[in-house]
Amino acid sequence: MRTPILIPTLALTALCGTAAPAMGAPTPHVQPELAPRGTMQSELIAHIYYNIATGEKVATLLGGARPADNNVSPAVWIADNTAPCADFGITSTAVGTVDNPDCTTCFSSTATGQIFLDWGDIPADTVIDCVGVEWNSCLSDTDANGDGIGDGVEGFGATWTWFDAENGFDSSDTRLPLVSLTLHDLPAWIDTGTTFCELHSRYTATIDLAGTCSSSMVFEIGDTDSFDGSGSGLFNPGAGADLDSDGLADFGYALQYIQPGTVDFDGDGVPDGDPAAADTTAWTLVTGNGDVSFDGTIYTPETDVPGAQGIEDAFDIFIDVDRDGVLEPIGTFWYGGFVCADPGVDPFDPFAQFYMQMYGPGAAAICPADIYPSPAPDGHLDFFDVNAYITAFNDGDLSIADFYPACGDGQLNFFDVITFLSCYNAGCP
Repeated sequence: MRTPILIPTLALTALCGTAAPAMGAPTPHVQPELAPRGTMQSELIAHIYYNIATGEKVATLLGGARPADNNVSPAVWIADNTAPCADFGITSTAVGTVDNPDCTTCFSSTATGQIFLDWGDIPADTVIDCVGVEWNSCLSDTDANGDGIGDGVEGFGATWTWFDAENGFDSSDTRLPLVSLTLHDLPAWIDTGTTFCELHSRYTATIDLAGTCSSSMVFEIGDTDSFDGSGSGLFNPGAGADLDSDGLADFGYALQYIQPGTVDFDGDGVPDGDPAAADTTAWTLVTGNGDVSFDGTIYTPETDVPGAQGIEDAFDIFIDVDRDGVLEPIGTFWYGGFVCADPGVDPFDPFAQFYMQMYGPGAAAICPADIYPSPAPDGHLDFFDVNAYITAFNDGDLSIADFYPACGDGQLNFFDVITFLSCYNAGCP
């Protein structure tokens, strides 16, 4: 099996320059309308775990999950209820279709250049060290070793981007890029000789972001101060915006597909893959995580942590219409309200929110002031930790005393002391 390769591209943070897609200026609010795109069903093929620090890859048929830290990382935000209408006989996942090469009315013959943006609420200063993503495709793949998992389609990829201060169209003047992940050579539909893809093939992946400071992509959503004590290296200082005044930080996440033949991944001057192989892709339509409850046939979203808090039955689409490198907002779309129905009588209306999961680090990972004894701290803060820090600072020990910024700047000064004391006063969970 040729499993996905992660290309970490860092977006705007306290330490890094922006590499996230450029998105256009705010426009007047667009009233949600029925999405002019079809829906169909998809079946889960496999789940892939990938650790960016170690390179470990584990593929499991028919799904599964392996969060960071060997399953001890807590789930902090999940939108993964992908089959809420099972009681009505609809047991496969609903997806919104995009990127149909036969579509003559679409803005583009491929989804490259189009971004699908969703948003939600989360407690401020939430650290994320593991994410769950998914992709759907009708692209024809192979299975050389017969393990039931696609070998990977050359040139087919996707990018997921997270934003601070995002609450849908009305917040596009405050949106702050946070971090982007790109997976390429993704597996897809295994061609069994049929002439068309009857169902989208769906894959999920858990991406472990934790690592050393040089390799870590752990990020913090809704940071409320510039002296960050979370241990994450990727954050926007002071970006804990509560745009809808519900006591939670607002954030957004986006999906963008890369079709075969559109990107030169290996730098040889020739686009990878076959442009003629481009076919329908899709994003999985889900509701909030938690107990599914119905009022008649209407779904009531769950809002308790780790449910997807504050989610709305809508998403935004951005497309570079005039090919100037900036993605213009096209509109806010929905599917008419979530309704389950008997598929033999009436079609159901799916929920316009797409799959995404986020996990936080364990307690030890978010207690950076616990430095005594070394190299195995004891899990609580006391005089010994302070004394150890003073000693390390006076000795010029950068490996211990370089607290500011989160991954250090190679020098010791007043900011390192203030940051350590802030972490110490915050205590350990």
